Amino acid sequence: MPIGAQPATTIVEQTIAEFRRDWERLSSSDQRRVRDALNVSYARLREDQPGFFTKVAYQPMRIQLKGGLGSSLYALRVGRDIR
Repeated sequence: MPIGAQPATTIVEQTIAEFRRDWERLSSSDQRRVRDALNVSYARLREDQPGFFTKVAYQPMRIQLKGGLGSSLYALRVGRDIR
C-alpha cells in the first residue's frame, strides 16, 4: 500500500421499519435532501471522524448507562424541518 494511502472504510446503513415508513411519507425532493445529507455525512465520517462527531452529528440527549457506558445515539440535521 503506498505511503499515505488508507483502506476505504465501509459504512453499512441499516434502517428500521419506522424510518422506512417516515421515508415513504417524504416528498421526492425531501428524500433527495436526506440522501444528499447522508452521503455528505458519510464522506465526512470516512475522512474526519473527530470532525464528524463534533461538527456534523450530535447527541440529542446525553444518556449515562450502567457501568459508566454512554449512549451511541446520534442525530443528523438535514434542515430546519428534517432531522
